[in-house]
Amino acid sequence: ADREGKPLEVEAGTVILCGGGVQTPRLLWNSASSNGGAAPGNHSDWLGAGFMEHPGQQIYGRREKALLPQGATETHLHVRDMLHDPAYDGIRGTLFHVGLKPGPQGSEFTMVEVLFEQEASRQNRILPGQKTDALGDPLPRVDYRLTAEDRRTIKVGSDLQRQLAEAVGSVDKQTALRPGSHHLMGATRLSLDPRDGVVDANLKVWGTENLYVAGSSVFPSGMTVPPTLILTALSQRLGALLSKQKKQ
Repeated sequence: ADREGKPLEVEAGTVILCGGGVQTPRLLWNSASSNGGAAPGNHSDWLGAGFMEHPGQQIYGRREKALLPQGATETHLHVRDMLHDPAYDGIRGTLFHVGLKPGPQGSEFTMVEVLFEQEASRQNRILPGQKTDALGDPLPRVDYRLTAEDRRTIKVGSDLQRQLAEAVGSVDKQTALRPGSHHLMGATRLSLDPRDGVVDANLKVWGTENLYVAGSSVFPSGMTVPPTLILTALSQRLGALLSKQKKQ
């Protein structure tokens, strides 16, 4: 839209959607009317499905003597990624952080944080909602819950987190489980077969000729690590592919 809110139409030889884990599937859903009623990428009912986050929680313990230099912010170290560890059959991955965090009046806390990998479940979806934006397009609705596999993962990971926190020092506080860490993934998942996802191995939406998706919404699984470096690598790879095609 222009500055006055008037809708604009743009023709492009190549379209790359970079709207993130929620807005990218929303853009595809809202393209249905211009595509004969079918949303691009929804040929196998995977559009919007497989939405994932990184649920997490922290444990804090007060230190008697501060270690951080004056004015330093918190610091942490990735300790262990038990992604698909055979010793923990039937669960997904958990990433552990151990660090130091400044407190009030010169105090300091140890911190043990965990991020849990989620199952890429079809029941977790980004869908068109009832409310609309200023242009009349449906706003997204999130249908999100923890699966039985997610809950098993969180139970085992939380027990290991508590053991690690107690080994580091005293335990004063454990935060409640938060549903996510702002790592929005899935919903336009990559697949080797159009029956299993929304985009192909080159990030092109199945059934289209010039429509691509760049971002963590293409992840077929959530892993346990923050997604930034991987989505950046995928975007650079897509840029190299398009540059090569243009030269040809």
